[in-house]
Amino acid sequence: MCGGQAGRRISFCGLKRNRRRNDAAKQSPAAAEPAGLCDTNMNRYLPNIFSWCPSSGGEALVRVKSSKSSAPVDVPSTQIAEWKYIYPNPYRYSFVFVDVDDFAKDDKVCALDIQYYNQRGVLMPTIITLTDRGAHILYALKFPVKRHGRGFNFYRRVRDSLITALNGDFACAATAACRNPFYTGAQSRIFPEKKYELADIYVANQAHRSATPAYSTEYADGNRNRSTFMHTLAFFKRKPDSDLQALIEVVEAFQAEQQDAPLSREENMAICRSVLRNSQKYSASCNRGVLQLPPRTASLPLEQFKSWRSERQALGAEYARAQRSEAVAEKVRTAQLTLAESGVKVTAKAVAELAVVNRRTAQKYMR
Repeated sequence: MCGGQAGRRISFCGLKRNRRRNDAAKQSPAAAEPAGLCDTNMNRYLPNIFSWCPSSGGEALVRVKSSKSSAPVDVPSTQIAEWKYIYPNPYRYSFVFVDVDDFAKDDKVCALDIQYYNQRGVLMPTIITLTDRGAHILYALKFPVKRHGRGFNFYRRVRDSLITALNGDFACAATAACRNPFYTGAQSRIFPEKKYELADIYVANQAHRSATPAYSTEYADGNRNRSTFMHTLAFFKRKPDSDLQALIEVVEAFQAEQQDAPLSREENMAICRSVLRNSQKYSASCNRGVLQLPPRTASLPLEQFKSWRSERQALGAEYARAQRSEAVAEKVRTAQLTLAESGVKVTAKAVAELAVVNRRTAQKYMR
């Protein structure tokens, strides 16, 4: 049996074992759980779950920010207690993040109870941090997954299954900032002994994101918040001067047309406030890029839109080629100067080896 087949066999066995464990958890009484830790010393319990070591060496860094609208900064891991939001490790998925808003205003503490997770057929998380409207739930992984590397697709399936089981927010990205559980004022519980393999936390027989494609506008169970958000955002981009009341009217009119049950007024208000709070981020001018191309100000017929898009793509490709050429030319010039200063004869072969380019490219940019 080849290695790939063996790997798949082990993975499916893990899924079957996980199903049996989840079924047993539903039928048997819950075991007593530790109260969890509330400690700001992240590295003592969960090293590298948020932090990474820079290539230049030195102290481990963590990406954080003070508020939702502020820009992220990289700080030493010993200073994380001062920041309200924290980003995952930017080079690998060290945990599975689920944003849950499915709590009554005065009942968020149930997120700290193991019964809440047993009833939904999922295991107890590693980190639970209460938020204004719910909780941020994190499952630490024994074997982190590289971004877009091997195992990434299975990571997405696992995360989608947990979001569905816990009625979480599909619009919240896996790489988004979450509440910092080590923040001075955070309400959090940490269970450092709970680290899982992806197969352990996979929840079988759940509807996944694949049933509703990303950014779908279909208003259906499991996609009501996202479709409402996308509809509101599209309206705001067309009319960026809209206020909260105008957005609420648009949302209520949109949901009145749907056959499925509408969202509560509190959820609709939260969606509208989110769009307004991030108005600079969502405005049409924020994605103009380095070329500062003028935004499209009106809807276009399909053929005109394709032509408009092709022109912008051609300008972007031309700019990218120019930047790459300039970068290679700079490498060749630097190699020439280095060879000349060291007393070595400047030849195309020597320059190509030092600049790590082929000889024809070196000859092209040599002066």
